[in-house]
Amino acid sequence: MSPNEMSDDKMPAIKMLTEGNQVHNAYERDSRSQVAERDEVLAKSEAENAALRDTGLALAQENTELRAKTEVAEQDALAANRRFADAVPIFWDWVVRQFAVEGAELIPSLVASWKAGTSDDFVPPRELIAITPEPASGPPPEPFLGRIVGRD
Repeated sequence: MSPNEMSDDKMPAIKMLTEGNQVHNAYERDSRSQVAERDEVLAKSEAENAALRDTGLALAQENTELRAKTEVAEQDALAANRRFADAVPIFWDWVVRQFAVEGAELIPSLVASWKAGTSDDFVPPRELIAITPEPASGPPPEPFLGRIVGRD
């Protein structure tokens, strides 16, 4: 039967099917565009996540390197503190070996007060330590006892 021969009672059904088909096609177009938008958002999110992951890994590596550098700096500071604590004894060892020193008997108590951390309290009562630019006379004394580090 040709479309011209269809009865009038079948026309509303065909019209309804056509409208339903058009609505379905519209929903399908909307769904496809929503899926495309979601795919685009998902792709952007994945790219951002990858960038954040890379940044996080780089920061973790940098943190590890900074911790290692901090540890080295702390060890250097400890060594410097030990050398600083030994500076006064080393200095006086060198002075008494190089120059004539009057009042050299006061030097051990000066060094002891330095090591004890009470160097401000060291005031020799009316006595002087005099260093003269002459070569040391006599054999060099023993290094001061209790030195922390350093050479003789």
